[in-house]
Amino acid sequence: MSKQIQSNWFSGKFQDHPLIPPHDRGVFSAAVNDTFIATGSADHGIRVFNANTGKYCRELFNKRYGHKEWVTSCAYLPNGRLISGGMDGMLCLWERNIVKCDTLMGHKTSISKVKVDENSICISASYD
Repeated sequence: MSKQIQSNWFSGKFQDHPLIPPHDRGVFSAAVNDTFIATGSADHGIRVFNANTGKYCRELFNKRYGHKEWVTSCAYLPNGRLISGGMDGMLCLWERNIVKCDTLMGHKTSISKVKVDENSICISASYD
């Protein structure tokens, strides 16, 4: 790696933003769109932050909605909704403005990755 690239990496624009507060446990996934950054964690939740300021916005998890195990992958759809996959074998399609999701079942074991294309087609990979 050249000195110029190393210098940009350590002193780039991201340092102008405050540090994003961490989850209580390990972070396994992140998704970014023009407005938000979402991080999925071993604490079973997803935290959403403003992409421009780094300010915490909300947590996607409650007693009624969300993952029962670690969140292993998440991705934004073009319409701003978020889809997440977890070790519980569930896919959660989250609403944009409230802490509510549609739970999509189909996998029998942990989900390792979710991807979304520009046409809102979602693909998930699992250990089953």
